[in-house]
Amino acid sequence: MSLEFHKIIKQYEDIISSYQISQFEQAGSSSRFRAAIEFTDGSILHIRETVITGIKRKYAYHWQDKNKVSIGEQSALITLATI
Repeated sequence: MSLEFHKIIKQYEDIISSYQISQFEQAGSSSRFRAAIEFTDGSILHIRETVITGIKRKYAYHWQDKNKVSIGEQSALITLATI
């Protein structure tokens, strides 16, 4: 996720004022990732993703405006197809 994250940050750098990766751990096919992106309008997007043994993916995001009012949030647990 970290490499993909950096590509997205670069792609949208004109509307992103800063970002912080607070957690990135990987062990085999499992991983944990947490980050926050601050946009030029002052809003902040908090992101969390966990991949469990390469089979299940759990993610969540929370987006709030510059006044810390929630704009949107979502979370899900997805079972990935096995090959």
